[in-house]
Amino acid sequence: YMSRAGVPLSKQGKFVQGYKQVCIYGFERATLLEVMNNNKKASNESIEDIEILRFLEKGHVVQMVPVSGSSVAVDTIEDLEKEAIVRTLKFFNNNRRASAKSLGMSERTLYRKINHYGLEKKIKN
Repeated sequence: YMSRAGVPLSKQGKFVQGYKQVCIYGFERATLLEVMNNNKKASNESIEDIEILRFLEKGHVVQMVPVSGSSVAVDTIEDLEKEAIVRTLKFFNNNRRASAKSLGMSERTLYRKINHYGLEKKIKN
């Protein structure tokens, strides 16, 4: 089972261990058509908004493979942009002029995006 929440929990309600989902899928065309042709979400998918749960609920085997390194949760283009801004600012030691140039935007646009996304606290370190 995959979840956006920290699962499984112990009897005491504490998260002990889990894995982060990286989402690299590989399915045969026929399987994709069978599962995704109907736009209706499966019950757990409706709650979690994780499309792979539709495959599990339809009885398909999903193999999970441990990988090393870390990844970034990206559900929207804004998530990707926020992460690019944070990583670029860290790379350039919070030099906003260099970061803006590297990101292909003006300093003013970078400042607006930092405020819009509420990234000030995240980049202070």
